[in-house]
Amino acid sequence: MPRATHQETARALIHGMSKAFRMFLEADPRAGDPQSTLYGIRNGLHRSRWLIQATIANLIDNGGHHPDLPADHIRRNRATDSESIRDRADQALVQLFPPDSAFLRLLEIASSEYLLVTEVPTANPQVFLHFDAPVMPARGRRRKATLWGLVPEHEFTVRYQTVIPRAVNSYHVTIEVPPEIQVRRFFLTSDVDGPALRALVNDIRAVADEYDDLNAVSPKLLEQELQSIASRLAEFGRRRHRDLDSFKAYLTECYSVFSNRGPAFPAKPDLPVTWLSGFAQRYEADHYRKLADGVFTADVLRSLADRLESTDMDQDLYVDNDPRDNAGHAHWRRRPFGSDPQSVEPVEANVFISLADDLPSLSSNVSKLLLAVTLLVLGFAVVLAPGLFTGVPVLGGLSAHLRPEVPGNTVLNTADAVVTVLLLVPGLLLSRLDIPSHRSVLGRLRLFPRYVAYASMVVAGALAMFVAGASVEGLAVPFVVALSCL
Repeated sequence: MPRATHQETARALIHGMSKAFRMFLEADPRAGDPQSTLYGIRNGLHRSRWLIQATIANLIDNGGHHPDLPADHIRRNRATDSESIRDRADQALVQLFPPDSAFLRLLEIASSEYLLVTEVPTANPQVFLHFDAPVMPARGRRRKATLWGLVPEHEFTVRYQTVIPRAVNSYHVTIEVPPEIQVRRFFLTSDVDGPALRALVNDIRAVADEYDDLNAVSPKLLEQELQSIASRLAEFGRRRHRDLDSFKAYLTECYSVFSNRGPAFPAKPDLPVTWLSGFAQRYEADHYRKLADGVFTADVLRSLADRLESTDMDQDLYVDNDPRDNAGHAHWRRRPFGSDPQSVEPVEANVFISLADDLPSLSSNVSKLLLAVTLLVLGFAVVLAPGLFTGVPVLGGLSAHLRPEVPGNTVLNTADAVVTVLLLVPGLLLSRLDIPSHRSVLGRLRLFPRYVAYASMVVAGALAMFVAGASVEGLAVPFVVALSCL
């Protein structure tokens, strides 16, 4: 099917976002005040407006990466220099768009998501599209350059973030990897209960502010408000408790595949989930018939609202339900919260994936390679450096019997053959290993065994160089160093 290229989609997004910015600027009432920064951006300060539009274009083209300003940059005050132009553009954006602005959210989606625009026939009621997405660079964790690649990575973790439209009530996320990789953990979280939690916190604060007046005017109305708050708190407790139980059972099942011990969960009774689940159980058992009699005071309500805002009680969780080792599937469903109307806000979903190298892995083959190279070096050491094994059972007598009749201060006359074997045998063994590209996930998982295999080649090559150039009596130290490294 015909589809728009990435450049065509980016140009259309840049044009649309720039036009939306100008519409927001024109519609803001402060743009008509001559003393306002927005008035200058709209009418005379064109460079600041052009800078904002160029920033929008750069974000859509290159993502959300921006260079840091140097620490010793000079701040100037002329009305035409770059510093003042940036300051006015920054002030205009702060005044025009609050942190929760829909424009900033749309710009984040346009700059971080790979949008696919395709033409589909309108005659068919349903169309299935198959698209091979290009390889996009990941935003990995920053690690010290000296340690990058030297620390073995037993797992490769992936976080995928997307937005579920408000009209979608069911969402499936599937993953399938090559058989050499095992999906160790796979689960999905979303903030679908965010609007309900914000409404609950606002109601709690409103009741806390009017607590004394309501208690004086109508105690029954206060009790009804507190019961409404308690019922919603209990629902949050039941949901998060079910999610926590399913997550614990899922982790226990995951650990049983590769370990004999189960996961250790911290016993913290003061966790919000623990408190809410306990409150839900007591509320269902009808322990809170009169909440206004000291159970929910104004101070308790304010503390509860602050605690709910500082936690992730709006995050639900769905775990993997695919029985295959190299695949995963999570099914998200929109769960209505009581009789509240469905929110019109989109849902932000995060998928967490942990991939591991499936056994038998490259590590076992590299271990065999390392053992073969060690035995090869040990065999040459027995013949060429017999003094190392004096007094060692079996090896001492074998080295005394096989030692060559060559003066100690001369180079071995068969050094070419020894060098050929030291270079050829490890190279042949290395060529038999299936080492994936370091740019793939499997290559990242097998990075440490790759370095070990290459290091054994380096040790064998260095030893071959010493055998070719050193005298017979000077071969003991190179063999000791090589055996120690291996």
